[in-house]
Amino acid sequence: MDASTGGSSGSGDKKNNNQNSKKEVPFYQLTSHQEQKLQALFKSFPHPEEFHYHKFAKELGIKPEQVKQWFQIRTELTKICPPKSQTDHAPTASNKRKLEETRVVNKESDIKKHEEPGHSSDKNSEENDQNPNPTGGNGESQESQKARMLTVATVAMNELCCLISTDRPLWLKPLNEAHGVVLNPDMYVNLNPEIVQLLASGKREESSKEELIVRSSGKQLVDSILDSDKRIELFPTIVTNAITVTVLDTGAPETRSGALQLMFEEVHILSPIVPSRIFFFLRYCKKVANASWVIVDVSLDFFYDRQTPNSAHKLPSGCMITELPNGKSKVVWIEHVIVKDRRQPIKLYENLIRRCNPFGAKRWLHELQRMYEKNHFSSLEYIPRHANDKEIVSKETRKSVMNLSNRMVHNFCRDLNTCGSGHIPMQLFGNISNSDEIQFNHRKFKDGILFTATGSVRLHVAPETVFYFLSDETRRHEWDIVVEDSRMHEIAHISSSQNFSYNRVSIHETYNFDNERMIHIVQESCMDPVGAYVVFASVDTRKMYRILNGENSSTIPLFPSGFMISRDGQFDHFDTPGSHHTQKGTLLTFSYQVL
Repeated sequence: MDASTGGSSGSGDKKNNNQNSKKEVPFYQLTSHQEQKLQALFKSFPHPEEFHYHKFAKELGIKPEQVKQWFQIRTELTKICPPKSQTDHAPTASNKRKLEETRVVNKESDIKKHEEPGHSSDKNSEENDQNPNPTGGNGESQESQKARMLTVATVAMNELCCLISTDRPLWLKPLNEAHGVVLNPDMYVNLNPEIVQLLASGKREESSKEELIVRSSGKQLVDSILDSDKRIELFPTIVTNAITVTVLDTGAPETRSGALQLMFEEVHILSPIVPSRIFFFLRYCKKVANASWVIVDVSLDFFYDRQTPNSAHKLPSGCMITELPNGKSKVVWIEHVIVKDRRQPIKLYENLIRRCNPFGAKRWLHELQRMYEKNHFSSLEYIPRHANDKEIVSKETRKSVMNLSNRMVHNFCRDLNTCGSGHIPMQLFGNISNSDEIQFNHRKFKDGILFTATGSVRLHVAPETVFYFLSDETRRHEWDIVVEDSRMHEIAHISSSQNFSYNRVSIHETYNFDNERMIHIVQESCMDPVGAYVVFASVDTRKMYRILNGENSSTIPLFPSGFMISRDGQFDHFDTPGSHHTQKGTLLTFSYQVL
């Protein structure tokens, strides 16, 4: 992650930005000729083999990975929105009611009264629907398809606004108080009767709501949340992949009100033994007051009564952003999904998933708050120098070190989530607890072979205790073989939080007992109410000193290792009404890389 959050002054080095501009272009930015050619190939080869991707890529002048990604997402979209002639039957009574309610809402201008002057309205979309301009393919014009999606998004927006503005008794605090508040199922059924049918066939509902203050302007938050590339930077420990499949409406230029996008997103909880969740959904943004926006996400198949192989679907979810006079914003975040587990949860993570909702609103919002806090402190113009203080004061050096750390954490999260993908897991040890959860893989690298060992274990101590132990440089020799026979101390750091001194990016030196400098280690330590991590990587001493002098860090190779720390979801007196519920156990996921 070479650029900091939100596109603010903490973004990546100029050289690194030039490198990013040369990255492979996602399929939705292909030329019209390439898009048409792929559409034709998809009709002839809906399920191509691996050699087809290379053949098609050579014909189109693009990379096989781009072709493969295009086919994968096009296949999923076909399952969600198949050709009209094949799937459109008489609407269900519930869908009829929803569509009728939307038309009434549009006529009464409950939402449009807040739209920006001159911006295209829902009425125009309805007129386009009545006068379609056929484009071939599935027999439905693009304008008609856009109008249908706008209808879905408007219904979802209405429901989300209701969920945000209502507290008790619609929202309740669960006994464990682990992750915010949850929906009262009986009251929500009255609001949305279709939920009963959706929860059939072994599906379950996950709902959560959280409210925090974020150090960012409202407009900057809106732009970042709507940008799929920035979402990966904003949520490195949650979002594996995010793609804007189609931009149906860019919204008003100054406010983004009316922006409508079809999205693909893959989310995870940073353990390779827990499956990722994949979503295809609409994202819709409206400015609902002078300084307030609402952004809603909703899966298309939820409204169209179509079955897809995805294991999770978004009911109306999203956030309300209200800009405050002090340059910060109040954010109310709601996550509401229907989940069908394709297999039983791994026993190690079962309590966490069932009881604590690790994919919930609290996790998303604390990550958002933390990343903007980190960005703020890394880009401060002036840092006072105190006696014996190791805080880096140079703006250029802070920028270079933070970019290095951002990239390190991003690579660690990516590699941890994909560990074992396309490889055969190997059991390394046969006589320890949870040995079947340890995976080993390797991949070719330009200077050799990169080996990775990844695993998860439960520890019967509090997560805070584990975090303090792993981030304490004086105890590093107890667990890190690299510094086992040497001494290690911090030479510089950048604080990334106003309230938590242990949230920082640190530069450490290691010495052997002959007082010879060995290596430098860059480490980022972070803890919030949802979880914690300690991620680190070795850096050549000469290169580290160049970085500390403010030179560009984007070319420094990194092989990060580290730990993800979370509660294990087990509670004392969990089902005793009125009791105080505490969590003592820790789930520790580790990943070590060796070149």
